[in-house]
Amino acid sequence: MDDFGKSIIPENQGIPDDLFKDIIKTNLSCRFFQEMGIYVSALGPGFAEIKCRINEKHINPRGIAHGAVYFAVLDTAMGMAIRTINYNCVTIQFASSFVSSVKEGDLVIGKAEIDHAGRSVFYAQGRLYDQNEKLINTASGSFYNMGTFLNI
Repeated sequence: MDDFGKSIIPENQGIPDDLFKDIIKTNLSCRFFQEMGIYVSALGPGFAEIKCRINEKHINPRGIAHGAVYFAVLDTAMGMAIRTINYNCVTIQFASSFVSSVKEGDLVIGKAEIDHAGRSVFYAQGRLYDQNEKLINTASGSFYNMGTFLNI
């Protein structure tokens, strides 16, 4: 875990404690999240907040964060929001709109919430902000229900 990740203390905003701990453990043990520097900062029922400090490996040839970073943060946030209601999922569809850009050193905060939890498909939306609460990207997605996350 990098220094930025060590500075984040995830906040439980109302989900069962064992579920919260397991989601955080999953986030911290995922190699992709480690490589990207994506960390959970808050979880509530149907809600997730993810943070990422933009560094040199996130930058495209134009000197700004690559769009794939936005995708990774918001897709993760939407998936984590679904996990807060104790389901695993995989992304079926993802659509996003680029509003602004960020550069190296900026902090991005992805906030996501579930729009609809169906029996086999979930729908969620997310918004990406910078450290000044400026809107950077919006996204929506559909996610296939892979079953329960924990047996609680």
